[in-house]
Amino acid sequence: MVAAFVLGEVWQAESSQTGIKIAVVGVLILGSIFFIVRVSGSENRQALWFEAGCLLLFFGIGYLRMQIENKESKADFLAQKEELVAVEGTLYKTKETVYYRQYFLKDVRIICKTGEKRKAGAIQISVKTEAATNLVQIGNRIGTKGVLEIPEHATNPGEFDWYRYYKALGIQYQVKAEQIWILKRDVNVVQESLKKLKERLKMVYQKICTEKDYGIFCAILLGEKQELDGEVKSLYEENGISHILAISGLHISLIGMGFYYFLRKWFGFFSSEVIAGVIMTAYVQMTGAGVSTVRAYTMFLILLTAAVLGRTYDSLVAAGWIALLLLIRNPYLIYYTGFLLSFGAIVGISVVGSFLNEYVKSKNLIIRGMISSISVTWITLPISAYFFFSYATWSVVLNLIVIPCMTLVMISGIVGGLFGLWVPAFGMLGIGIGHDILWIYEKICLFVKQLPKHQLLIGRPSWWQIGIYYTVLAGICLWLNGR
Repeated sequence: MVAAFVLGEVWQAESSQTGIKIAVVGVLILGSIFFIVRVSGSENRQALWFEAGCLLLFFGIGYLRMQIENKESKADFLAQKEELVAVEGTLYKTKETVYYRQYFLKDVRIICKTGEKRKAGAIQISVKTEAATNLVQIGNRIGTKGVLEIPEHATNPGEFDWYRYYKALGIQYQVKAEQIWILKRDVNVVQESLKKLKERLKMVYQKICTEKDYGIFCAILLGEKQELDGEVKSLYEENGISHILAISGLHISLIGMGFYYFLRKWFGFFSSEVIAGVIMTAYVQMTGAGVSTVRAYTMFLILLTAAVLGRTYDSLVAAGWIALLLLIRNPYLIYYTGFLLSFGAIVGISVVGSFLNEYVKSKNLIIRGMISSISVTWITLPISAYFFFSYATWSVVLNLIVIPCMTLVMISGIVGGLFGLWVPAFGMLGIGIGHDILWIYEKICLFVKQLPKHQLLIGRPSWWQIGIYYTVLAGICLWLNGR
């Protein structure tokens, strides 16, 4: 159902691209073959027709949803006129960059020179750091003046598309302003408290970590990637392990289940799940609620709910419904790398991984870990190639080393951060194991980087090449299923 919805979105969004339409038709045909193979026999014809009808229905819903999203906003003409306007909205997030402080506003109103008012979606306001103010709080009603800008589309093949990127983040316009002012001092107490806690933890990590470690712990535990050292980020990306720098399933399951099992010592089954759920809700909000984080967090809540109700938990079904709801809310997520890689990893483990495990039939943890790593790589390879134009040759082997050790890195970071809030010296002791493991990561990556062909520059694949790749992969899975 999710695939049909996505194909409907792509069909509408890429209406002028004949090659993409051919790829969509090919995927629909391939999906039909899957259903025919799965639902065979005359007694199942009604189920087959029902599922085919559902596919067409969700394809149509996806098409209409993207059509609605692509309608020109009533405020777009103001951006095209490039005239000075007044903007006001409710602050929901702030972000620091090298030269600017960014303020993100929702419930926005744009006021023209004539006094006419227009409503708009979220807006990003950039103010030079020296002119920014620290007095604003989450929930404040903020005002400013500036020229509306619509993020630029990609104009050349392979160029980064800022328009789609910001649309995926929910940002409709950008404004560069000289200053901002507070119109109303309403405060979202919860969000503001979480923001201050994050800032305190960043200060702790800055005191107890080396410069490189500081950026890594801010990224993996607080969702603050702008603090990352540029060399470390490039090193991880070149070796195919940069995914550990994003808050995802590993982080949520470790922290969430850790709290759950800890609480079980003092509370009952239901109470422990509720408290763990509340804690993780606060954590996700504090770290910025990125797409991969929301996916992992929602799957965690579904897992807890299934346990309370005594129902079976299916990760693929859970991920499918989460993806569908996210895409209904914001169709442009289909162009967002984090969304595609996050859900692609689930498909790799749940679909390709299950076929390979059934074929190999091994209980060896190393072999099963290798199968999971290979499965994720097979699914996400076209996505990585499309956005990054390259493939890290040794990433499968590196991930077998890196991922298991990340548990210790995260525990070390959590212990160091919490202890550091009271006694920085204790925080340094807690962070020590994490520092040593990160040092080993760096040395391994530097070693692999010296190997021949450690990174293959394969360029951006065409849509028809991606279609053929997934068709062959689906054929392999069908063949393994039939054995």
